[in-house]
Amino acid sequence: QKAATFFDAFCKKNKGSWGLINSGLFGAFFDDKNASQCLKLVKKFQDKLKKQTDITVSAGIAEYPTLHYQPADMLTNALKALDHAAFFGTGSTAIFDTVTLNISGDRLFDKGDIKGSISEFQLALKLDPANINVHNSLGVCYGLMGKYEKATEEFYSAIKLKSKAVMPWYNLGFTNMLAGDRLKALDLFLKANTIDQNVFEVAFQTGRLLVEMDQPESGKKFLEHAAELLALAFLLR
Repeated sequence: QKAATFFDAFCKKNKGSWGLINSGLFGAFFDDKNASQCLKLVKKFQDKLKKQTDITVSAGIAEYPTLHYQPADMLTNALKALDHAAFFGTGSTAIFDTVTLNISGDRLFDKGDIKGSISEFQLALKLDPANINVHNSLGVCYGLMGKYEKATEEFYSAIKLKSKAVMPWYNLGFTNMLAGDRLKALDLFLKANTIDQNVFEVAFQTGRLLVEMDQPESGKKFLEHAAELLALAFLLR
């Protein structure tokens, strides 16, 4: 009730209209303000609410126009931005951007909606074509769908942006392994190992592939290291 009272006064003061989305979740529209202006207003609101009521709230902000989205999409985008804000802890704020769409794509991926995930990643790249994580994630989706050429393109795009990023090299190797080119896959796994020797997936797949290619002694070393990394991961939890 206190938060609603404060929010009502806040919206009236700044010429915004608001409503209750569901229990504990409010939404507001400000016709004459951009995302940057809304961010400043929201931070002031958060600070005032915290000082006077000890209530902490997080916020997600979406701006129109953005890409092809229509005004009716802004609430959905703001909710995605709120999910983005949750990564920074309570009382945080995020503006809908490439990272927001990356997180949304990851959520859909975890639910098994690969096509929906691809759509979010493609939109993310329209906002920021140089985002390495999105290129890598999109490549993984294409790989799982058996679209190895498209997957390879995305991994190479990520590598071109940052040659020392280990996961694009690893995923490129895994894609070649799925496509049946084990020699190329091994070469790429070993390249990933030179960048970072302490990634479980890289050590495990390198070791497994070496064993399958009749190099058991070399493979054993990688598999033993993978086991050590896995044990360490459990100890750190």
